[in-house]
Amino acid sequence: MDGAGGPRRALLLLEHRRNRELLLDWFRREHDLEPATALGDGAVDVVVADLSAFAAGRERVRALRDSAAPAYLPLLLLVSARQAERIPATVWEDADEVLTTPVRQGELRLRLERLLQVRARSLQTALRIVELGRSNTDLQQFAYAAAHELSNPLTVVAGAIETISVRHGDGLDATAAELLAVARQQSARLQRLIDDLLAYARVGTVSESELVDVGELLDSTLAELRPQIEATGASVERGPLPRLVTVEGQLRLVLRNLVANALKYRRENHPPRIRVSSEERDGEWLVSVADNGIGVPGDQAAAVFDMFARVGATGGEGHGIGLALCRRVIERQGGRIWVEPQPRHGSVFRFTLPAAGR
Repeated sequence: MDGAGGPRRALLLLEHRRNRELLLDWFRREHDLEPATALGDGAVDVVVADLSAFAAGRERVRALRDSAAPAYLPLLLLVSARQAERIPATVWEDADEVLTTPVRQGELRLRLERLLQVRARSLQTALRIVELGRSNTDLQQFAYAAAHELSNPLTVVAGAIETISVRHGDGLDATAAELLAVARQQSARLQRLIDDLLAYARVGTVSESELVDVGELLDSTLAELRPQIEATGASVERGPLPRLVTVEGQLRLVLRNLVANALKYRRENHPPRIRVSSEERDGEWLVSVADNGIGVPGDQAAAVFDMFARVGATGGEGHGIGLALCRRVIERQGGRIWVEPQPRHGSVFRFTLPAAGR
């Protein structure tokens, strides 16, 4: 990280050599700053420029500051009183501090120390960001490996349950048969949990985006869910849907989870009625999945997207990963996801994604 753990350095872009020499001498004595003599000369902690030199090297200074990100590289601009009256607005936007010459040492010291303090704090923050990113990667890898390791013995257990059922099912008493059915049910539930954990971990990996027809993607998702749709007597209506630059497999997971939830959390004696629609707003697409199910309590609308959350009337079902997975996918692709109650019954899950080409 630039400037972290080494001597502090100042890049001086001054038109007059004598001014540059005087400032360098003062920086060494008062601020323990070493000179950086060129725009590409290694790590820099502050840039001090006069208006003429900055105008000539402005784009390179911008590039230098961009390359320092996520750390902050401050710019102190020195201008004459005459120049201050006609500085372009864009220059004011670039500079973090502007001092009018001739400069009093006390004022220069105050401004410079303030910028260096902000620089130091930004370096600490940038290091924390790197550490958090590394920790997040380690956690994703751990979750992925743990899920794989759990899957292997679970496959053996499920196989043993089926073997016992086939070979000895007729000879089991009622209690043993009930226990065997519970074991089969719970092993299947644990397998679904492991599959969802693996899907959640995969979202954190780098995936290629492509132009996806969301309408076609929904049609293929509904075809996969056809047995559940027919079993519940559900109807699914959809309006025109956009083409988006997205990761197809991940968006499929979102659509599948939202439609499957609408089928699962239905009201008794009320066949599910689901509508998928979209509209474009301010350079992004808003996709909505509305249902007539049991709904989500308004005070728990945010909590349903937390990992392992099971709230309201749905608290006894599922394992609380599906909506957390949806949020992870949508947020990693630059969008937002939330839920709103329907006026009478059910909920509307909405998410946004950038329009194609933005």
